[in-house]
Amino acid sequence: MDLLRSAFKRSWTVPFLFAAFVTAFALAPHAQSASAPQVALTPSQGQQGQSITVAAQGLPCQGLASLSFSPPGLQVTGLHCQQQAATLAAAVSNPTFTLIISQGAPAGPYTMTATYSNGRPPVQKPSAFIVTSAPVKSLGATIVILNPNGGQQGQTLTVEAIGLRYSAALALAFDPPGLLVTGARQSERGVQFQLAIPQAASPGPYAFVFRMPDSYPQRIPNAFTVTPGIKAGQPLPPSVETASPASLEQGGTYTIEFTGHNFQPN
Repeated sequence: MDLLRSAFKRSWTVPFLFAAFVTAFALAPHAQSASAPQVALTPSQGQQGQSITVAAQGLPCQGLASLSFSPPGLQVTGLHCQQQAATLAAAVSNPTFTLIISQGAPAGPYTMTATYSNGRPPVQKPSAFIVTSAPVKSLGATIVILNPNGGQQGQTLTVEAIGLRYSAALALAFDPPGLLVTGARQSERGVQFQLAIPQAASPGPYAFVFRMPDSYPQRIPNAFTVTPGIKAGQPLPPSVETASPASLEQGGTYTIEFTGHNFQPN
């Protein structure tokens, strides 16, 4: 009889232990998920250069000290909590904040990390927010005329790009390289800048290239022409400022006097 009882106890011990292990294993994930809040951001994506208001639904707000994103490129400001159950120690609310997405923020997913000052473990949510690339705009057909539209090797000129919209981030250049653009500023009819033509600049036509920060580069072929400069020892070409008399009658004989610079004797 004792032998039978002993056999009966042993036969039930193994199934009981196995059932207890299975039950504990099945309940463990539920216990773990219950302690980790389910957080969702609304909206959950934005474009480079945007500033948007975001709500962190389900994020515990009591003791919330900081909110950050990685990799770098996103800045959180104006973090604000509205308690839904102020009497509960672990009250859950929907914090809102302003998310500033820098123009250079890499496109892709970002991990959100919330830290607390009351001893609560940090809350981390991978791929909580996605940054998308800002669309590149085209300025369309832009008519720009350079005045003057030519210069000599070795000269430094003040040039006006008539019809061009000014911006502090406006990029100006010439192609092929060799001409130096400095001091761009807004003018009455467009953009004015200083153009230095090196003595070694290649004579011939140059394309004018300009780009706004939110657009494709615009290219105007043959916008400027470089001509050979005056070499050392060569006389400068004459320049006429006035002629007197300024008008003549048919059939008369007149002596005309010119004033100017760099006149050479006959």
